[in-house]
Amino acid sequence: MEGTPEKTMNPESQERKPRVLLHIMRHGEKAGGNWNPDDMDHRIPLTDKGRQDAQEKHAGGDPRQGLAIGSGRIRADETALRALVGDDPRIKDIDDFDELVHEMDQELRVGSKLRTDSRLDIPFKKQGDLHEHLEKRASEIGYARAIAEEFDTAQYPRATVYGVQAANLASIVLDRITMERNWERLVERKPDEYTDTLERYIGTHGGVIDAFIGEILTTLHGIDARNTFIKTFPNCTPYASSCDIELLPDTDTVHVTMCIKRDDEEDFVLDEIVPLHVLEHIAGTGTHEEE
Repeated sequence: MEGTPEKTMNPESQERKPRVLLHIMRHGEKAGGNWNPDDMDHRIPLTDKGRQDAQEKHAGGDPRQGLAIGSGRIRADETALRALVGDDPRIKDIDDFDELVHEMDQELRVGSKLRTDSRLDIPFKKQGDLHEHLEKRASEIGYARAIAEEFDTAQYPRATVYGVQAANLASIVLDRITMERNWERLVERKPDEYTDTLERYIGTHGGVIDAFIGEILTTLHGIDARNTFIKTFPNCTPYASSCDIELLPDTDTVHVTMCIKRDDEEDFVLDEIVPLHVLEHIAGTGTHEEE
């Protein structure tokens, strides 16, 4: 109506939109090779470049309400933790992993900013027969292609490295949906105590994300879409690359995105709305052990 002042929305009164984001990352560059016994392999740290790349994956959220989850091997755990805290000055000169964990846990009364989940780990014994076979085949066609090939030709595909890794990661995402479902309600109840975005940084290994994304593509678009992805990254997606998953409240879907920049070729971009029944299908098998 003419003469009536136009109403403006007070920014403080705008409806808040709480979000839950999972950043699932391959570990950064590691300071060691692939052929070490398990006890040594667990202790391989990141290189300086690996540490820097991990910290640059920080997405800008408040680390105080975030959490890092790793496989139990230092390189994956450290990647998740450094991505969680970013360029926090407290860790600027810390290279030692145990010192890093101690520093980040100083402000906590109980618990730790770092959790481990064995479903993120490598699902075979280092230097065993399967490892030897996969390493040989990987030297010929690439590791991601090797585990996909094993999956395609196995009598029991879900028991293969590819099948178990895809299932385990899908089960972790489903678990997080259950664990974080009250986030929106918590933000609404205590708006002054929390920012809108809850983040979980998840560190894992080469082949895990590849199998998970490969199975999403297979289920949504068919085997040719998966094969194109695997052939794009035959030796796995790069160090410190990440797949980001947003949990969409009040829906039966999640939003899965991935962007990998490539110097001489077009960037790889994935953007999919994935129904939960697809994740449940992928998670048909898998082991679960969280500490």
